[in-house]
Amino acid sequence: MIMRSMQRRTVALLATAGLALGTATAVALPAAAAPDAARSTYIVMLTAQPVATYAGGLPGLAATAPAAQGQKVLRNSVPVQAYRNYLDRARDAVLAAVPGAERLYEYDFTIAGFAARLTAAEAQALSRRADVAAVTPDEIRHLDTSRTPTFLGLTGPGGTWSKVGGPNKAGDKVIIGMVDSGFVPENPSFGQMQTTVASDNAVAAKFSGICDPGDEAPFVTCNKKVIGAQHFDAGIGGQPIDEEFESARDYGGHGSHTASTAGGNDGVTAVVDGQNLGVISGMAPQARLSIYKVCYSIDLVGGNACATSDSVAAIDTAVADGVDVINYSISGSTTSFIDPVEVAFFRAAAAGVFVSASAGNSGPAVSTVAHNSPWLTTVAASTHDRAYDATATLGNGDSYDGAGLGTAVPSSPLVYSGNVKLPGANQTEAELCYAGTLDPAKVSGKIVLCDRGVIARIDKSLTVEDAGGVGMILGNTSPNSINADLHFVPTVHVNDVARNAVLAYINSAPTPTASLSAGVEILGAKAPLMAAFSSRGPAKAGSGDLIKPDITAPGVDVLAAYAPTAGGHGHDFDYLSGTSMSSPHMAGLAALVIQAKPTWTPMMVKSALMTTATQVDNTGAPIINDDGTAANPFNYGAGHVVPTSALNPGLVFNSTETEWRQFVCGTGKTVPGGPSCAVTGSIDPSNLNVASVGVGQLAGSQVVTRKITNVNTVPTRYTVSVQAPPGTTISVNPAVVTLGKNKSANITITITRTTAPLNVYTFGSLTWTPATASGVVPGTVRIPVAVKPTS
Repeated sequence: MIMRSMQRRTVALLATAGLALGTATAVALPAAAAPDAARSTYIVMLTAQPVATYAGGLPGLAATAPAAQGQKVLRNSVPVQAYRNYLDRARDAVLAAVPGAERLYEYDFTIAGFAARLTAAEAQALSRRADVAAVTPDEIRHLDTSRTPTFLGLTGPGGTWSKVGGPNKAGDKVIIGMVDSGFVPENPSFGQMQTTVASDNAVAAKFSGICDPGDEAPFVTCNKKVIGAQHFDAGIGGQPIDEEFESARDYGGHGSHTASTAGGNDGVTAVVDGQNLGVISGMAPQARLSIYKVCYSIDLVGGNACATSDSVAAIDTAVADGVDVINYSISGSTTSFIDPVEVAFFRAAAAGVFVSASAGNSGPAVSTVAHNSPWLTTVAASTHDRAYDATATLGNGDSYDGAGLGTAVPSSPLVYSGNVKLPGANQTEAELCYAGTLDPAKVSGKIVLCDRGVIARIDKSLTVEDAGGVGMILGNTSPNSINADLHFVPTVHVNDVARNAVLAYINSAPTPTASLSAGVEILGAKAPLMAAFSSRGPAKAGSGDLIKPDITAPGVDVLAAYAPTAGGHGHDFDYLSGTSMSSPHMAGLAALVIQAKPTWTPMMVKSALMTTATQVDNTGAPIINDDGTAANPFNYGAGHVVPTSALNPGLVFNSTETEWRQFVCGTGKTVPGGPSCAVTGSIDPSNLNVASVGVGQLAGSQVVTRKITNVNTVPTRYTVSVQAPPGTTISVNPAVVTLGKNKSANITITITRTTAPLNVYTFGSLTWTPATASGVVPGTVRIPVAVKPTS
């Protein structure tokens, strides 16, 4: 099977249509097709198993699923080729029922199916077929570090990198697939790196992806750092702006930022506008990167769009290519385990690929967390210990601390952007400091208060500069992070409380003024704090029986590679914030664990990262939210990642594809494709063997089961200690267990409500402490507990 890239704007086949790119096919519009306006894109999932999970059983067709958990699919093997031919025939039989359909992609590896443009009637007709598991409308999703290696303990003697051979070995032979907005090949974070023959051979043996130069200049090139690059745009259609690249080249900067955070080169000096911002590195600087572009800029002020059909094609291709890790810093469902992207990740994990996904940027509201499937790792965002402090001082003497990188601004007239708009400008856009909304006659020589929201923060300061302003106070209008960005005028970013106070002063003082202090870099700042924007649990999917997010990592003011085309600002590096930034941290750290433990399954890697996480900050105090309130597992999951400890976790909680199916069946749903719930059976979702315990409806008492496996190198005795959620009791049986290397034990956890209030979550933990005859032991193993008593 081949994929032919389709022009977004002309919807015609390219001259390079025969270039082998992956696993999906984009084809020309059939002559009999209905008018485009009558059609929408749908993802059709067949009842057949995809390559990643087909275990045999059909006459003449051998199994194509990996022979052992954690192994990869073999794209070019005879069984895989034969089974893909079978899927071709199955697809053709379905598509024969809708001869006017415009086929966009064919999926083989993580979903057996296709994407096509169908009428509503055609989609409904296909959904009724016995050989079709689901027909899902395509959706448009959106894109959701000089100091972080030190903060995370990667550098220095005894750091994580030293455990795997140093920064020039960290991530060696591991391939990270980045499903995002592409990359900038010329950025030094993606420059050529020194490798060994052994490493090159190991990578070549498992990677079968390609480097597609793209459909237009400037063409994309690859090297030993970025070994693959492809773009997927059949689903996005004509939405991207004309300036976008029809290649894996990054226009908006997001993909370059995430890719360099996960696996960018070590020792890269980040310089912007002549200012040296420091030396940066990815988490796994010796890992290889394979780029899968699915997100495109749709305007010139940071808007972006990512079609689900394109994302599924990219995931399908990445798994077939042989990546070890996928990072997905793109928004997702908050309510479903079985939308097409989550199902594709189900099969990716079954094929031995670790998946890191962003939790979302809809916090601090509860139940906003996305990507709630247990087979992937959902990452929240928190601060790290480098901060840039600045202060805005008003003419009345009141001062407000915030974040800022700029130079000082002496006392100057102070105005609110909404009060100084151009005649005819939209009021809301002026308050947000949209380009061209401010009146230079009223702004020149002044500091401007601009409201945060909608457009990029730095674009607001550009608007102020263009109108002649000398400084900006950027104010949150609701609880959110405060960020030190590379602004065009000196800026202090303040929280919503300070913003309201500054606005009240402007509106009451006859001649309001303000001064801005120079930004001061603070190393060793109190961290982590949970970012206000980071999406929170409890998850809507699963009714609270699975704690999400899983873990947190740095996601505020992360310095990494960028695209000079983004916003037209010419920056090769920039500070960005979001769970989009925390997820690639986890992807890179997972690559380090995979390097050290190459036979581990994705769920073992996830467990190691979670059970060794910390719940205290760098001062030893419990982690808090950035508004000062106490944080809990619905904010940070198991806690903040501690990568060095994750290399030797002692115990792991593993789970299999069959158990994931049983989990989904226990929620009343079925994974599209493959055996039904009648065949696989179901489990109470609370009993899935993950490194956390969630009970969304604790009616008196409930018994939860777990299976622990000793990955210590010697027999180890583990003794459990209980921190029961307030108002409950917990008993664990057995409380003490001795396990040989790679041996497992089943345990039961009985949770009983005593005085806990009804319909309110309460939190606790279980901790296993190891001991061995030799005295050589890993650290403690901790899992969070969240329960909601009900009547």
